[in-house]
Amino acid sequence: MPENRLRFINRATVIGFGFIACTLLPIMGGNAAPIDAKNPPQGRFSDEWAEVYMAGGKVGYAHTTMNRDDDLITTGATFHMVLGRAEQPVKIGMTQHTSETLAGVPVTFGSEMDMSVMKSATKGTVKDGKVTIVTSQYGMDQTQTFDFPTGAMMTWGTFRESMLRGFKSGTKYTLSVYAPELRLDGSVNAVTTVGEWEELRLGAKVTKGQKVTVLLESPIGSFEMASWVDADGVPLKARVPIPGMGDIEMLTTDQATALRDFVPPEFFNTSTVPAKRKIDRAAARRIKYRLTAKSAGVEL
Repeated sequence: MPENRLRFINRATVIGFGFIACTLLPIMGGNAAPIDAKNPPQGRFSDEWAEVYMAGGKVGYAHTTMNRDDDLITTGATFHMVLGRAEQPVKIGMTQHTSETLAGVPVTFGSEMDMSVMKSATKGTVKDGKVTIVTSQYGMDQTQTFDFPTGAMMTWGTFRESMLRGFKSGTKYTLSVYAPELRLDGSVNAVTTVGEWEELRLGAKVTKGQKVTVLLESPIGSFEMASWVDADGVPLKARVPIPGMGDIEMLTTDQATALRDFVPPEFFNTSTVPAKRKIDRAAARRIKYRLTAKSAGVEL
């Protein structure tokens, strides 16, 4: 697999899981009992597992947690995926974490990505109206400092706000979200809309869930994500677009189910176009492709 292709997938995956952590996790961070958004219990008050599906197959799992220590809320998210690549599957691991005040003000955050031989990490601190970010990749650190956008929220802050606003059909609101995977020097808008109840199939089970959509408006475009929750706001299913990789679906389940039976679909080979003749890679300097639509009326 060419290194530039892996870099693109790595970048797309970081952005995609960043969407999850900053927008859908506040919805997916439900629990069996309703949570008092203004005064959650001390210790771990949310612990959720989900299966991750892509291209019709189970590719991994997600695990999210929320904890309270005095008046500090810490959130954590772990994602593990395996994507088919001929005889050499690609393993992708990512962790994200935040610490925020009880009122939802960000204090620290960080993320680590491990994708085959590519590893990267980000650490951030918010203090006195400034955010300082240290990015590590290929053994090198880069430090940047920006003004932190006033009123911007991260994981606990957006979860808290969603609980306070409730899940009445027709509810719509816009939050200012700080998502470093998308923008380091400012916030992005997350427009949340609470929809109607829909029938869902979760494996062999058919149930109903209330649809909640989040439209993330970023400098690189708009992305709509969806989650279906039960009457208590407990997550049932989520669908997230991953730039360059298609949609992934997450189904809430127990830990044992989430960790078993990975059957990663072939991803890399199915996203390439085979050449009809052999190409001398050592001598080639330029390649011209001609793309033709299979159906009439389709513009490329």
